[in-house]
Amino acid sequence: MNKQTYSEKLKDPRWQKKRLSILERDSFTCQSCGDTITELHIHHKAYSPTGDPWLISDDHLVTYCKHCHSIVEFFKKKNLRVLRIQKTQLFYLTYYLEEGRIYCGIMEITTDGVNHTVSVSKDSAEIIISAIVNLENDKQ
Repeated sequence: MNKQTYSEKLKDPRWQKKRLSILERDSFTCQSCGDTITELHIHHKAYSPTGDPWLISDDHLVTYCKHCHSIVEFFKKKNLRVLRIQKTQLFYLTYYLEEGRIYCGIMEITTDGVNHTVSVSKDSAEIIISAIVNLENDKQ
């Protein structure tokens, strides 16, 4: 029996059909930041025990733009759960849970991937967000 790699499984028509149904369900929109222009990915919140991506329940699949997907994967590798991503013109503000406290990571997307600039408490983040919005308004 021929054992497929995971990347080969992602080319399987069964996955392509499932992927399209998730994109349609999510209106071809990033469910995190609302982007409809950037390349869209389907994120697995869980995986099938067999490793076949098409066997997972639709409830465990979500559409993200490539940037939000990179951010979610960045925090997943650190065993941290992303609660929300807020996109500004300059950054992606990522609220995440660590040891029962909410933090906000200021993320910059570069050609090299995700650059985690700094993390602050949720309260401090509100001040930073206000400053960023003011900065962006001044640029316009």
